[in-house]
Amino acid sequence: MLAGLAAGNVTPAEANDWATPFVVDESTHPDEMDAAVWGVLTLICGADVQSSPGRLLHGPEDFQVWLDEFRSRC
Repeated sequence: MLAGLAAGNVTPAEANDWATPFVVDESTHPDEMDAAVWGVLTLICGADVQSSPGRLLHGPEDFQVWLDEFRSRC
């Protein structure tokens, strides 16, 4: 999902819609959550946050940084 977001193949809203259930629904959490996975899920949940009406806080460059950092942690 994050790779698709960074490549522009997934919209921030789609990414948020995908990640949010994993973050907010505790029944989806494994007994031991990997810190890198948890971190990237919470970032993806904020992919569609707006800094002002109609303007996203994060963009493709941010998504690529998130992806690079995730890959370096795994």
